Amino acid sequence: MSAGALVSALALAGCGSSSSPEHVSSRTSTSTATVRTSATTPAATAPAARTVSFPPAIGAYALIDPKTGHAGTRATSDDGFTKSFPDAQDADTAPYVQHGNPTPSGLITVTAGALQAGVSPAAAVSGYFTEATHTGGSAADLTTEPAGTLGGAASCWYTLPFASTPSLDECMWADAATYGLLIWEPSKANDMSHLAGVLVTFRSAMERAAT
Repeated sequence: MSAGALVSALALAGCGSSSSPEHVSSRTSTSTATVRTSATTPAATAPAARTVSFPPAIGAYALIDPKTGHAGTRATSDDGFTKSFPDAQDADTAPYVQHGNPTPSGLITVTAGALQAGVSPAAAVSGYFTEATHTGGSAADLTTEPAGTLGGAASCWYTLPFASTPSLDECMWADAATYGLLIWEPSKANDMSHLAGVLVTFRSAMERAAT
């Protein structure tokens, strides 16, 4: 379901949080390195034994079933992402919609999972950015952003419009075990500072010690 169709469905159906069990990525991994940056944020490397989950609600955002537009309970496996991003050991994707904002600017698509063993956080982020510059539209303005208390690396950039795809802001984190990518269609061009703040909120809610 496209962003426009999804938010239209939400406008009709409404959205809310759910208390159903979260979907937890079952694999973990390792990572460290360098990125072309516009700023520098020192951050400690996160413990290796960490994983990610997709809670039904994160702050003002609710996980949505992309097929129905109603509140969802779990992410879906994204094999296509791992094929295009070989540093990913696995990948799950879920759309989250901001309460009270059933428009494209209220939709954030999140893909997250475990890194392959031996991949450094900065190399993973810069590697994905490099891949993004060679697929479809072009990515630009890679910046380093605060990674939050969990450490690792975090960066944002934007992609230029391509064919029917609008300009999008993207932010990504990676650490010694996990990665996460947030994609957002901003209401004003290149509002990456907003998504960078949202990234820390989502990561804090999604990443946890492996059990």
